[in-house]
Amino acid sequence: MHKNGLEHLSQVRWAIPQTDGVLTLLPEGGQGLPVSGGGDRDAGLV
Repeated sequence: MHKNGLEHLSQVRWAIPQTDGVLTLLPEGGQGLPVSGGGDRDAGLV
């Protein structure tokens, strides 16, 4: 189970393009959430 977790983290990190300080995260839902230093931070992400 830990291996799956690590592989999942690797895939998530690989799927995180960073451009102009905007971080696009791909959660398990598969939807990209644009996260910046603004108020979008309370989208459930730590």
